[in-house]
Amino acid sequence: MIIISDHMDPDVDFYVPPGSDATEALSEALQLGNVYGVAHIVVRGRLYLYANGNTLFTLEQTKHYVFEGDGLGEIYYVNPNNVQNPGPVFSVGSITSTQMKYIGDVAPVIDPQFAAYSTGGWMIAFKSLRLVNQTSQRWFIITGFAGMHSLMMYFDSVEFLASIWINETTEVVVYNCYVNGNELLFDSQSRELVVFGSRFEQNGVLAMSARGWSVVGCVFIGKNSYLNPGNDGNDGSVVGCVFDGATLITQGAANLKVVACQFQNVTFSGYQGSAQITLGWNYVIVGCSFIQYPLSITNVYNGHTVVVAMNNFDYGSNLVIGVCDDGYLDSLIIMGNIFTSQN
Repeated sequence: MIIISDHMDPDVDFYVPPGSDATEALSEALQLGNVYGVAHIVVRGRLYLYANGNTLFTLEQTKHYVFEGDGLGEIYYVNPNNVQNPGPVFSVGSITSTQMKYIGDVAPVIDPQFAAYSTGGWMIAFKSLRLVNQTSQRWFIITGFAGMHSLMMYFDSVEFLASIWINETTEVVVYNCYVNGNELLFDSQSRELVVFGSRFEQNGVLAMSARGWSVVGCVFIGKNSYLNPGNDGNDGSVVGCVFDGATLITQGAANLKVVACQFQNVTFSGYQGSAQITLGWNYVIVGCSFIQYPLSITNVYNGHTVVVAMNNFDYGSNLVIGVCDDGYLDSLIIMGNIFTSQN
């Protein structure tokens, strides 16, 4: 465990004066992690990272990383020098990417090191932190390498005032997090995404193109807050979530299950959320409550099944199901629902 802080406590390994640039100190702390094989960085107080036009830190597969707040640690990404086109704070690279060119149909794994990394798992975790981005760079954390699927990421009790773009993971867990005005994007064939007990508000967005995912017990609040399974965000489940003026919207997520969710405008009067499910197949909407909340399932194509069962549609909530021109459904089941007028 390596402690970096703006407090001059006796146990601090790297002290950074309040308000000054902590980039060099954090870089040295990460290097010290090479000694242990795990970079367990504890952030005490508030650290400022100054934009310099490049990615500040590239996390490689040489070790695992754990970034943890002592209480609630804060990392602020700022641009006091007005740098043009600042990079992200963290990017993720792969020392085995060069081995990809040797992979083919008859030689799926050519290098033992590559095999070890791609199947053994590699962990990056953030816990009890407030991440704040005050620069023009959209992404605080970004990953981008092809075909690895070895990265496991964990976010526990993180307050996101910054956006992240995560690609091609093997597992992601988001637990008890808070997202305000920013986006968590899990993209490009990520796998096994689980988000639970988290809150998205004031333009907070959770978007995914993951294969196999679940969102459980989350809250989406406000007109421009979204849960957005993308065009290949397939085989996902939304269970026990609350949509308060927010929107559930898809663009082709197949095999989507929405179960025991509440759709109602409660917090902000005059806001109209909606559930817009489109361009996919095999949808199941079961046991949900729609109160002045329209549900549209449109542009369904290529057969398969749509099930809408045991829901209540109250006070003018509409259910609309539309099939693409020249398209068809194998099975449409609307069963056991309650429809109540505005009166």
